[in-house]
Amino acid sequence: MLSTVVDPVTQRVVIASGRYRACVIGHLLLLALLTDGGLLDPDPSAGDSAWPGVFIFILSTLAVLVGRAARLGLVIDGEDVTTRGLCVSRRTPTSDVLQVEAVGYSGQMNWYGHSRFFRMLRLDLRDGQRDVPMVIAFGRQAHPLQQRANAALSEVRMGQA
Repeated sequence: MLSTVVDPVTQRVVIASGRYRACVIGHLLLLALLTDGGLLDPDPSAGDSAWPGVFIFILSTLAVLVGRAARLGLVIDGEDVTTRGLCVSRRTPTSDVLQVEAVGYSGQMNWYGHSRFFRMLRLDLRDGQRDVPMVIAFGRQAHPLQQRANAALSEVRMGQA
């Protein structure tokens, strides 16, 4: 369930991995349920409990993280290439991105090893490289995403010239 979405108005290209997004959202929901279960005290002799406040805090934090998880991916628009992570988004001027390539996945799911089966995108920049582990594909499925990202970069560069 890999997707490439082009917004016809802004000409933004969003490259994302729907299965990875779903996995992150499911993990966050499980974490929230486990946290709620550990924080709620079923002991009636405890008197006034703080659980309503804790419950509201966890739900609001979960809502923010799920909202971020639903936007994980790579966004290419006229001025910037943005990598959207769970906590941090990084913008790089389009002129600084040389190309996008598909490489073996290296991230939290495999303890930063090198996967032969899962692929992720990597930005080749003027001053180095930046991995995009939030766009994960299985094997050859990463190459269409790589090609679409490079085509979008070419379109942006032609539009700027």
